[in-house]
Amino acid sequence: MKLISCITIIILFASCTSTKSIKNSVSSEEKSLQVLSNKVDFINTKRLAKKSSGELDDLTDSISGKYIARLKDSINSRLSYFNALTSNKKIRRHKKDINNYLKQATQAYSNELENIIFLDDLFSASTFNRLNTATFFGSGEYKLGDTAIAQVSLISKNIIKEASNFSAAHANKKLTAMFIVYGYADEERITNGSELYLDLAAAINSSGPDNKLLNAELSKRRALSIKNILKENFEIIKQQSPVSTLSANFFAIGKGELLPSASISNYQPVDERRRVVLLYWSILPQLD
Repeated sequence: MKLISCITIIILFASCTSTKSIKNSVSSEEKSLQVLSNKVDFINTKRLAKKSSGELDDLTDSISGKYIARLKDSINSRLSYFNALTSNKKIRRHKKDINNYLKQATQAYSNELENIIFLDDLFSASTFNRLNTATFFGSGEYKLGDTAIAQVSLISKNIIKEASNFSAAHANKKLTAMFIVYGYADEERITNGSELYLDLAAAINSSGPDNKLLNAELSKRRALSIKNILKENFEIIKQQSPVSTLSANFFAIGKGELLPSASISNYQPVDERRRVVLLYWSILPQLD
């Protein structure tokens, strides 16, 4: 009888100890999640500020913004789950499930913290370049001359070097680079029936496009000219560095007559400051 009592006491003690240990683990995880939640808020503020200044492209902003929103929801869900474990009775009843959940939460926390630190580095990096279109293209032109090609090629090599250096600093992750080129145009009229008019109208499959559509196509053509040089130089540099495993996607987007900068309030309808090409590079890991 005494032996049975002793065994019962040991089992109860072990159960209490296990329950206390789980409660401590839950408490520790809650604190870690709250720290992570604060970091996520900080990174999101940083993202919004960079986007507002025009130094973050739409694609990276969208991908990182969605990830941050999902991560915030996941953190809040886990915190709610842990907050619900208020009694020893609940913990004892669901001990195995809670232990499994804690293991998964700990691994998730580690991965999420790595991604947030990565995004912090990315949002701190200089990933934006502005090119004055007039330097490279004549009025109504979208093809680059030899001198302009040499200038753009030099700029593109510097951009690729910046992206490669950033990638090398995060060699422990599988990364994908993105090079995004935005072309803009002002509201200058494109003469109906001119060679340029007919060329652009044929591309947008319209016999009578308005000037907005024509300038949208013109801005896209200019972005494509810059993108093609970027892509060509990336492939050359990658061949020269066989150890590099960085893959990349290239995008050329025509913004047409949209205003390039929200910080400039005195744009004119015909304005050289609106005839620009904006270049962005971005590198992202797989954001689960």
